[in-house]
Amino acid sequence: MNRPIKGLDISALSEARKRQGVSRHDLARRAAVSKTTIGAWEIGARSPNIESLAKVAQALGLRMDDLIKVPEAERTLADLRRLAGLSQTRLAWLTGTTAAAIAGLERGEISLTEEKAQALAPAIDASAEDIKAAWQRSHDRPLGEPA
Repeated sequence: MNRPIKGLDISALSEARKRQGVSRHDLARRAAVSKTTIGAWEIGARSPNIESLAKVAQALGLRMDDLIKVPEAERTLADLRRLAGLSQTRLAWLTGTTAAAIAGLERGEISLTEEKAQALAPAIDASAEDIKAAWQRSHDRPLGEPA
C-alpha cells in the first residue's frame, strides 16, 4: 500500500478527466495503468504511487503541481521529488546514489553537500538553492512530524 501523497488533490485529477470527456478506461489505456487503479484513486480507496500519478497527469496534460498542492515556502525535498513525478528509487538511479540515501536526505538525517544538491537539481528540475532550502525545512521540522 502506498503512503498518501502530501497535498494531493485527487479531485483535480477526476475533474480534469471528466472535463476532457475521458473515461477511466481510456485514461488507463493512455497512461498504462489499470482502470480499477484510477477508480480506486478517485474514490479514495487507494493512494497512487508517484510514478503512476505522473503518467496519468501527463496523459491528461496536467502538471504535477496541478494535482499536488504544497505551498512553495513549505516544500520539502520529498515534495520537490514528488512534484517531479519521481520515486526515491528513480531519483537515486538518475543521480547515481541509493534510494536509502535519498530517503535519508528527504528526512534531513543525511547532510546535504553542495555536490549532492548540484546532482539533485537537474533531476528534479529545481535550483541547487531550492534543493538546499527544501532540505533545511525537512531537517528543521518539529519532532515527530513526517518529512
